[in-house]
Amino acid sequence: MTEKKYIILTDIKEFTYKNALLTHNQIEQMLQVFDEIVMQSANNYDISIIKSIWDAYLASSDSQENALKFTREILSKTHKYDVEHKISIKKLDLRVALTYGNVTKNRTMNLDYYFGDCINLASRIIDITPAWKIFLSSEFIENMENSRELVSLWYFNFHGVIQKTEIFTLSPMSIEEIRSLSSDDTSLLEDCDKIVFRSACVSAILSAQPIPFVESFNIVGVHLYMILKLSQRLERGVTLRSTSKIFKEVVTPL
Repeated sequence: MTEKKYIILTDIKEFTYKNALLTHNQIEQMLQVFDEIVMQSANNYDISIIKSIWDAYLASSDSQENALKFTREILSKTHKYDVEHKISIKKLDLRVALTYGNVTKNRTMNLDYYFGDCINLASRIIDITPAWKIFLSSEFIENMENSRELVSLWYFNFHGVIQKTEIFTLSPMSIEEIRSLSSDDTSLLEDCDKIVFRSACVSAILSAQPIPFVESFNIVGVHLYMILKLSQRLERGVTLRSTSKIFKEVVTPL
């Protein structure tokens, strides 16, 4: 069965990175908060949840207005949650991609699955969407009321999408932010990989042993996060005197 649908794809930015640093309990708590926000708002605006995988929700709506209201509400609620958490790896950092088009539903092995160009496009758009932003395809914004608030970002080439796609946003972005969308940004997880390697070398030389610790948080992850923050500050020319401040920022909220 094929129908025209408004597609909503949500995602927690850098979730793999967060998952590597936080404990299982901390990840569960984050996802539980996120699930509650999404499900409550979905009920408010008659949104159909198609699929959920860890930090991502794929949803659909027959109403453009409801899709926008749902998106704005979950973004507002998750942003409020993030403001209350000072440590960046514990933030939800939600981002959303909105598209429109034909969606086909099939059933195999007693499971429903959905496919369509608009779903594929949504998965490509969300890869370039920054935290706390809503990116929309040109198909989604057709006949949209209050289109004056839309900002055209650029035409992007996406893997698996034949034509260049014009992407829009509901919130203003600087020229630097727009330029960074098409650049190959090194992920935080890759930075952590380098830190793990370097730290392992130092530990091997010093014969350092892990410190026994209750599993209220990932002590190794916090150490790596502190090293990452310190290296970022040193690159900006910050002196070593600020290391105590970094420690307070990282450890205190945990």
